[in-house]
Amino acid sequence: MRKGNSKTPFDPMFHEFVIWGCALLLFLAAFLLSLPDEREREAQQEKAAPSAPGLFALLYDLTGTTGSMLEHTEQLHQKVQGVESKLAQLEEQERILARQQETGERLGQELSRQVKLTEQGVTLMAEILEGEQESVQLTSQVTVKVSSLTQDVGQNAALLDRLADPLARAGQESAGLSGQLDLLLAELNRSRETFKYFGKLKDLLDDPLHPLPLLPLPRPLPPLPDLFP
Repeated sequence: MRKGNSKTPFDPMFHEFVIWGCALLLFLAAFLLSLPDEREREAQQEKAAPSAPGLFALLYDLTGTTGSMLEHTEQLHQKVQGVESKLAQLEEQERILARQQETGERLGQELSRQVKLTEQGVTLMAEILEGEQESVQLTSQVTVKVSSLTQDVGQNAALLDRLADPLARAGQESAGLSGQLDLLLAELNRSRETFKYFGKLKDLLDDPLHPLPLLPLPRPLPPLPDLFP
């Protein structure tokens, strides 16, 4: 990222400055490298044509030097093109790094969101486990209560089985007692009618205006059945 007006390797003006600087340095290096060759050529020319005039020798030397400079300039141009290509690659790498940084930021945000979701999931799982533990406890309590009720029902069933025969006998005895009570009520009704007759008879006997002749004693009542054996 660029901050303020500071020069970076990817600033266009700085880029151009670097290219010309590299070109100048390469040119100077080529020139310096060409000097020993010129000296050797000068020595060879002196050996080959010691009687040649100095002006022609200078022109010859200048021609050789110019050719060497052109050759080194071509090499310098190729190197400058290589530097430009590398700088272009650096700019492309900068764009790639920027995209990677943006992708990394997005991944960081996604990871943060995943962490929050995971924390929420853990919280929900803890609540679910707590609810399941409560359910297990309630189930255990219900199981104990059901077992207790089952025992109570079994005991009650056993008691009912034991009471079945006495209840049956009591029912039979109640039926017999009911019949005997019916007979007793019938006898009591007849005794009441008899006592009514006795009351009227006493009234007639006590009446002095209408005395009644003496009557024979009534027959005795038949014996009552044995109601309670």
